[in-house]
Amino acid sequence: MTDPLSFWQIQQQIIDSTEDDWHHIGCWGGGGPSFRESSDGRFYHHMVAAYMPDPRLTLAWGVNIDGDDSSMERRTSWSEDFSDPKMTAHYCDVFWCGSLIERVAYYNVDGGRHMVPEFNGDEDGPKTVKPFPHALIRLIAHLELPRPEWKYTLERVGITAPEGL
Repeated sequence: MTDPLSFWQIQQQIIDSTEDDWHHIGCWGGGGPSFRESSDGRFYHHMVAAYMPDPRLTLAWGVNIDGDDSSMERRTSWSEDFSDPKMTAHYCDVFWCGSLIERVAYYNVDGGRHMVPEFNGDEDGPKTVKPFPHALIRLIAHLELPRPEWKYTLERVGITAPEGL
C-alpha cells in the first residue's frame, strides 16, 4: 500500500505537470458521455483527463456555471477587448479516487478561443490569480485548445501571474 497523498501534494502534482502527463478525452461533439454529470443528467462536463503517472487523479471541465442557460450572455469591461466579448462561466473539477476534492471557476471568452481563470481584484483594476487556479486553467487550456496563447490571454485581461508560473 502506498502512503496517502495530502490535498496539497495533489495540487502540487497538477502545478508541476504538463499536458503531456495527461490522457485527454473529449466528450462532446459526438465523443460520448463524460460520466461526470448531475443526477438528472442536465449538467455535464464536456472534457475529462486522467493523470497518466497516477490515474487516481482526474480532471473534468466544461460544466456551465449558469446551468442549462448556456445562452446567458455575460460581458465585462475586460471581455470587451476580445473580438467576441461574450463569455461563459464554467467549472473545472479535480477528482481523487473518484471523489470531488477541488472546484475552480474559469471563463471562456472570444468564442471559446481563450480560457481565463477566476481572479481576485476589480474588474477594471489590477487582477491576480493564485498559483493553483492559474496552473489548473493553464493546463486545461493546453489540453483543449489547439494553440492556447496563455500569456497573451492573461496580459489582455490584465491578470498578473503568480511568481514562477
